[in-house]
Amino acid sequence: LTTMLVFFIKPTNGSRFGLGVGGFFGGVANILLTGSLVPASGILTLMDMVNAVGMTTIFLTLVQSTISLYLYDHRGEVVLSRLFDRVSAVIFGVGFLVINILIPLAGMVRR
Repeated sequence: LTTMLVFFIKPTNGSRFGLGVGGFFGGVANILLTGSLVPASGILTLMDMVNAVGMTTIFLTLVQSTISLYLYDHRGEVVLSRLFDRVSAVIFGVGFLVINILIPLAGMVRR
């Protein structure tokens, strides 16, 4: 969720990408830490799925930031860039919440 704060930072501000890259390294550290606390099982666990969703979200925020910077800086579409950031914030926020609610619910389904 911290990485999603990039949607509220001006695209030309260098801290926008720094926050995303920092979030990516934090996600890697989280994967290493949680992986060391749980014994190897050879199957995809809930922890693995949640970590994958987090890393994918962080990567997609970096892609979104790159597109927003392109729109803002290279094409001069300041209004479109800000609109893209706002729409992305809603889509990413809702999507992240929904996926993280559905993953445990899917695990509760008995076969």
